[in-house]
Formats: sequence, structure tokens, C-alpha cells
Amino acid sequence: MQPKRRGLWLTIIGAIIMLPVAFGIFLAGTVLGVKNLAHLVDEAPVVTAGSTHDFAADTTVAMFGDSTGSSCTVTDPSGSTVTVENSTSGSVSEGDTTFNLLGSFTTSAAGAYQIDCGSGVDVKVLSGKDAADVSKKLLMPIFVGFGGAALAGLIGLAMLITGIVKLVRSNRERTAWSQQQAYAGGYGAAPAGYPYGQQGYPQQPSPYEQQPPPPQNPGQQPPNPQ
Repeated sequence: MQPKRRGLWLTIIGAIIMLPVAFGIFLAGTVLGVKNLAHLVDEAPVVTAGSTHDFAADTTVAMFGDSTGSSCTVTDPSGSTVTVENSTSGSVSEGDTTFNLLGSFTTSAAGAYQIDCGSGVDVKVLSGKDAADVSKKLLMPIFVGFGGAALAGLIGLAMLITGIVKLVRSNRERTAWSQQQAYAGGYGAAPAGYPYGQQGYPQQPSPYEQQPPPPQNPGQQPPNPQ
């Protein structure tokens, strides 16, 4: 019986896991992280332009708004200007709304802080635990997605290599089997020029055929017939 081809499906499945599945896992983790951050920003309190908001001491505050390129100024409870790390990039979307990262600052004392990012620019502020959760909610799903994608890629690669090895070996076995069948089919054929099934042995003379007379010695007379 002809050997079966092995490793073909293992090769195909390994390639699928290594490429589209691994990429899909990483993409899903990235999308989930961005969605978590957008949901967190969407639920954050809003500070209208030029108004104040109470913060605890030693708290990191991240400011998001729907404008781009805005430069924000922050004043502490004593009227002193707070150093703001302005941002020109970074945004998240929740539904049809896009929130751009405007900047961040750290409070020095508890109290009301005035935030002004330009005329008519309302600011969503993430502070305390919410601000600390930004990186966790954004980066954790991305890291998990990357780890899952790497694991899927390794599993797919192992399956792909194993499938290719089995496929090559089975092809060699099938080729050897075909050659053996071709050799066995031509073995023992009758030689050319002979009738089918007749062997090429010399013919034996029939005992009823007349034999030639034996040779005579010189001077010997032939027998006198009676």
C-alpha cells in the first residue's frame, strides 16, 4: 500500500497560528488597552476653562481635552504657577469623541487648583488612583497581547517545522514506493523474440527422427544389403 502523505495539515495549521493568529492576539490586546484608557478618560471629571478643581497633595494629574496643541497653565491654592509637562501627542477615542492628552502636573499641597488650557477648552482630569491606572489599563493588555502573540508564534513555528519535516519524509517514502512498484512490474518479462510464456531453451531432437549413418573408416566396405 502506498504510504500516506503526512505533515501537510500540520504545516498549514502551524503557518496559520504563527502569522494571522499571533498578529490577531497582539492586535486584540492593543485595542483592549486603548479602549480601557478611553473609557477611563470618558468617566473622568470635567474642569471648565479657567475654573478650579480640588486635588489632594502629592497627586499626579493628567489632563485631556478635545483640542490639539493647547498649552495649559495651572495655578495652585496659593496662586503660584505649577510646572506643567505639556504634551503634543497622544489621544484616545470613546465612541465619536476623541480625547487628546494636553499635559500633566503634580500637586504640592491639597486644595483648589485652577486649570486653563485656552478659551472654551474643557478639560477632563485624571488624578490619584485613576492617573496611576492609566499605564496599567493601557499597557497591561498590550503586554499580555504581545506575550500571547509571542507564545502563539513559537507554537506555530514548532508545528510548521514539524509538519515540513514529516511532509518531506513522507514524500521520500512515496517516491521510493513508486520506484519499487515500477521495478516489480517489469521483473521477469519474457525476452524479446520469444513467444509469450516460452523459455529460450534449445529444442531436444525427437527419438523418431531418422539419424544420419555413422561415419565410415577408410577402406571399410558398406554392408551388403540382403
